[in-house]
Amino acid sequence: AVAVKMLLPTLSRDEKVQERFRREARSVAALRHPNIIQIYDYGISDHGPYIVMEFARGQSLRQLLRSGALNIEMAVGLMEQICSAIASAHSAGIIHRDLKPDNIIIETHSDGSVHAKVLDFGIAKMREVHSEEADTNLTGANIIGSPAYMSPEQSMGLELDARSDVYALGIMLYEMLTGETPFGKAPAGAMLLRQINTPPQPVSQKRTEIPPALESVVMKSLAKDRDFRYSSATEFAKALRFALQDPEAAATQLAMENE
Repeated sequence: AVAVKMLLPTLSRDEKVQERFRREARSVAALRHPNIIQIYDYGISDHGPYIVMEFARGQSLRQLLRSGALNIEMAVGLMEQICSAIASAHSAGIIHRDLKPDNIIIETHSDGSVHAKVLDFGIAKMREVHSEEADTNLTGANIIGSPAYMSPEQSMGLELDARSDVYALGIMLYEMLTGETPFGKAPAGAMLLRQINTPPQPVSQKRTEIPPALESVVMKSLAKDRDFRYSSATEFAKALRFALQDPEAAATQLAMENE
């Protein structure tokens, strides 16, 4: 079974946008990873750009989170899978830019195991091109993405690298562990300012049983200055697993890193 996604017809009216769409789709279609939705075909029809992709049987992470925070081990396990997908994309030179629970499909198998699939690599940028002019009014720069999950540098319209996706991963893990995002709800402009200026509340203030080492890893991923975040999704995932397997050693290591 496959799924067909139609993009905005307005994207087919500009030759530069068409070429950008083809380039992005070609790059994403080349990705092969068990935690990435596979793209089988893409093109531009009379009704606008389209993508033919793998059909994932499951619910979005957004739907799963409607029931509240996840079990700690489940949250970390899913994040490790998502990080693996993101790392694969980064190695191919693709930054997602729009990571959020809506773009993660969770498949539940008969044995109770769960499998994450990431959607909209690269293509997420194409879907938002139409709103760049409106978003420019918020910060004076072209902003593409979902404000509740955007890194400070993305909120300011700066050039992005892998660490911006790491920040979005941290936001999602925070939400998986607490049932809410670090900065609550607000209009887009106000949310961008919170991403830039407001420190997130520690995870343990929202869920007391979170191990201190795990909390430290989450908070490091949410550093306002990207130089103080994890440099890659792989590094972030390793730190998460270490925090669960050997919390005392992980806490000591993080304390040394922060000195």
